Amino acid sequence: MRVLVGNKFYFELGGTERYVFQLEQMLRERGHEVIPFATRDPRNRDTAFERYFVEPVDYDALLGRARPVAAVLAAFRAIHSQEAKAKVQKLARETRPQIAHLHNVYHQISPSVLPALRELGVPIVLTLHDLKVLCPGYRMYSNGKICERCASGAFYHAARHRCLKNSLAASLVATIEAYVHAGRKTYEHNVTIFIAPSRFLMSKLARSRFGTARVEYLPHPIDLETFRPDHGSRGYFVYYGRLAREKGVLTLLAAAARLRASRFVIAGDGPYRGEIERCADRLGLRNVEFVGFRRGEELRAIVRGSAATVVPSEWYENAPFSLYESFALGKTVVASRIGGIPELVDHGEDGLLFTPGNDEALAEQLSFLWNHPSLAVEMGRRARSKAESNWGFEQHYGRLMQVYESAMNSSASG
Repeated sequence: MRVLVGNKFYFELGGTERYVFQLEQMLRERGHEVIPFATRDPRNRDTAFERYFVEPVDYDALLGRARPVAAVLAAFRAIHSQEAKAKVQKLARETRPQIAHLHNVYHQISPSVLPALRELGVPIVLTLHDLKVLCPGYRMYSNGKICERCASGAFYHAARHRCLKNSLAASLVATIEAYVHAGRKTYEHNVTIFIAPSRFLMSKLARSRFGTARVEYLPHPIDLETFRPDHGSRGYFVYYGRLAREKGVLTLLAAAARLRASRFVIAGDGPYRGEIERCADRLGLRNVEFVGFRRGEELRAIVRGSAATVVPSEWYENAPFSLYESFALGKTVVASRIGGIPELVDHGEDGLLFTPGNDEALAEQLSFLWNHPSLAVEMGRRARSKAESNWGFEQHYGRLMQVYESAMNSSASG
C-alpha cells in the first residue's frame, strides 16, 4: 500500500512527531511505501521527497514582529496555503497514494491540503493529537484554567484571551482560521475517518459539530523493543516533556517543596523554562535537578533510573506519550486525573492519580511511592505488562489497517 503521511514537522519535536516516525517505521517494515509530506527545515530527516515540502510560515510575522505586508501574507498562508495545496497535489499525482494519513497540518501546512487530496480521490485519515479542531489554541486551556468557550463555535474567545502564544496577532489568525474552516466544513467534508487516541477526545467530538463524523478510537503504539524495561531505581522521580504552564510543572515544584527528602529530575525545555527554574530557586529546591532537553537513549536511561514518572498536566491531555513510554520502560506513573489520562492508568494497580493542580495531593501520592519502593516496582511491572498487552506495534498495525481499508472502501463507494 502507498501511504502519504503528512505532518507539519519532519524532525522530532514532540509526541506527535515520535508517533509519525514510529508509524513510518511500522509501515515500511511491513512492506508498505511511505510518502512523507511536511515543511522544509534544516532539522528534517533525510528524504527523497524533500522537494515537495512546503516553505515554513514566518512565525515572527504571525506574532506581529514583522512588517504588516509580511504579517498579512503569513496569515493567509496559515489559513489556506496555496503552496501546500499545489505541492501536495503534485506529490499525489506523481506518487499515486492509496490513502493519506495526516496529523498536525495546521498553520505551517494549513487545512488546504484536505480538499486538495479529496479532489484527487485520495481518502483521508486524520489523527487528532490535540484539541485543535475544537479550540483555536489547541488545548482548551486559557489563563491558567480549563476553557471550553470555543467548543460550541464561539471562536472569538481565542483572540479575546490571546490563547495562542499569548499573542493577539497569532490568536487572531487562529480565530479567523477556525471560523473559515468551520464555515466551509473543511474537516467534515474532506476527512474520511478521524482517529482519536482517547475516548475522552471522542466524547468531546461527539458533543461538537463533529457529532455525525466518523471517529475511530485507536490508542498510540509503543516500540516495546526500543523501550526495554528496567525495574530498578536510582532514587528519584522524573518529569520529562515541555516546560509549559499547562503541563503542571509548577504544581510539581510545590509538591517537591513538601518532600525535601525526595529527589526530582526535570528533563525538557519550553517557553516557561525560565519561570519554572526561577520558581525552584525561590523555593530553595536543592532536591530538584534540571537537566534540559534530552532525547533517545539518553532520555530513556533517565526514565529507567527513576522510581516513577510524574505527569502533572493541568490541561486536557489527550494521550501523553510520556505515559506510554514510562509504562513500556516498566515505570509506574503518578498522573493528573484529567483528559484521557485516567483511561490509561488503573489507580492503585499500575499508577496513581491525583486531582490536577493540587500539590498536596500530588505530594501525598509521591510520598506513598517513596516510602513503599517495592510496591512501586510491582506497579511498574504491571505497567509494562499493560503496554505489552495493549500498545505493541502488532496490535496497532492490525487495527490501523482496518481503518485504512474502511476509509478506502468508503471513498470508493462514496
